[in-house]
Amino acid sequence: MLKNLKLFTTGLTLLALVLFITSCKKARTIYLLEGDWEASSFTVDGEELINVEYSSLKIEFEEYGKTEGDFNLTFVDVNGSTIPFSGEYELNDDVSELDLTFNTTNEKVTFDFEVDKDDLKLEGNVGGYFWIIRADRD
Repeated sequence: MLKNLKLFTTGLTLLALVLFITSCKKARTIYLLEGDWEASSFTVDGEELINVEYSSLKIEFEEYGKTEGDFNLTFVDVNGSTIPFSGEYELNDDVSELDLTFNTTNEKVTFDFEVDKDDLKLEGNVGGYFWIIRADRD
């Protein structure tokens, strides 16, 4: 009986430790992601579009709530026209994917992503096209 209790207690302790580490990783990633980003590269199916079709692409990730945050995505084409999008973003539990749900269409797009202090990389399939966005903290 005592042996089973020790195993149960050890199992609970390990579970709590794993949950704590996971929540710390998510909180750190959210902290790094929040803010303004400017794309240095935007490719669709391998073709670079910055300075070809778009003069800039800016991304803003607003403060993350309990389960999601708001984002703004602004394209400026080479003629100076602004093409804005907005919606909500959400991170999956292991913090490897970022879901963007667009307000205008309610379409959800999932990106694999990497973020560190000043660099962001998003990769995903958008409407049948493979996007890669590399951005620097603005």
